[in-house]
Amino acid sequence: MSMTEAECNERIAALEQKKKGLERNRNICVLLAFFFGYNVWKSIQEGTPPLWFYFAMGAILLGIIAVGVFGHFSSVRAQKEIHDLLQVREKAHPAQPDI
Repeated sequence: MSMTEAECNERIAALEQKKKGLERNRNICVLLAFFFGYNVWKSIQEGTPPLWFYFAMGAILLGIIAVGVFGHFSSVRAQKEIHDLLQVREKAHPAQPDI
């Protein structure tokens, strides 16, 4: 199925927005994981917390990391699709030389 140039540009713009949002979520998750990990480390240094603390904090940290990894790989996939669309657009509508 062939896309018109307008459809291709529209799809590229939508993917750019999606990619920007995914990158923002990934960066927030990385900062949150470091902050959360630091706080867990400090609480362990101050005293031995109960066993449930390790399980709860570990589950929360794993969740944050999972969201960040998902955001990263989805962003990479969106970038690849943008690259493919740009190549398709260039092949379908080659640039006209300026005269």
